[in-house]
Amino acid sequence: MRYTGLFHSWLLAIGYWLIPTPYSPAPLLPTPYSLLPTPHSPLPTPDSRFPISPLPTLPPPSHPPPPPPPKTTSP
Repeated sequence: MRYTGLFHSWLLAIGYWLIPTPYSPAPLLPTPYSLLPTPHSPLPTPDSRFPISPLPTLPPPSHPPPPPPPKTTSP
């Protein structure tokens, strides 16, 4: 029973961390409500580890040139 004080101090620390009080600092882990966008905070940016690759651009289709207009000889 040597470590009773240490055990109780760990319980107190975990309890103070888990139980929110009006005087407790901001939580270390994000809560579901803090992840929701508010009017004061911008929308969350996409994760930089997974960049959104731009869509591949296809080359323009090669259409045959239009036939030349028929040559008319003026009388």
